[in-house]
Amino acid sequence: MKLPVALANTRYVAVAQEQDALVTPADLAAWLRAARPELATPLAEAALASVTDRHVEAARSLREAIRSVASASTGGESVSPAELEAINAVGRAASMWVELRGSRVLQVVPVHSGDAVDAALAEVAHSAVEMLAAAEIWACGAPSCIKFFAKDHPRKEWCSDSCGNRVRAARHYARTRHASD
Repeated sequence: MKLPVALANTRYVAVAQEQDALVTPADLAAWLRAARPELATPLAEAALASVTDRHVEAARSLREAIRSVASASTGGESVSPAELEAINAVGRAASMWVELRGSRVLQVVPVHSGDAVDAALAEVAHSAVEMLAAAEIWACGAPSCIKFFAKDHPRKEWCSDSCGNRVRAARHYARTRHASD
């Protein structure tokens, strides 16, 4: 899954109650641990053990900005400059670059200055900038779903098969109920 979408979906609905999967530093460390295979930024266990409330606040701010911008652009509304600045601010939080290393086999290695968690969140912000600019993040079209998805097919409308099935079942129920009236 694309990291900006995965981060946006750390706020979700379960059993008709909105849930937040990023409340504590341990929650963010667990999310980053799961995201580690998708990140170019190296995140050692020591970096994950050093996640603070400041990191959680930065991640939640980034998440809410991604959700807001994706919702606005999906709905054809104007995007808030404050939300754009929130994404850009996280992206600026850590200097990142790539270096060429090796002798016989050359490799591109991501490098960052400062805090590894800030660098990982900055990487997610950079990816969000690219995806949002390309209109690749969309809000799920299913009622009561607050998740987002990467629109990788022009006909895709839902975040999951279960949301699509719920919408189709509701349409079928409405048609058959209307036909019997």
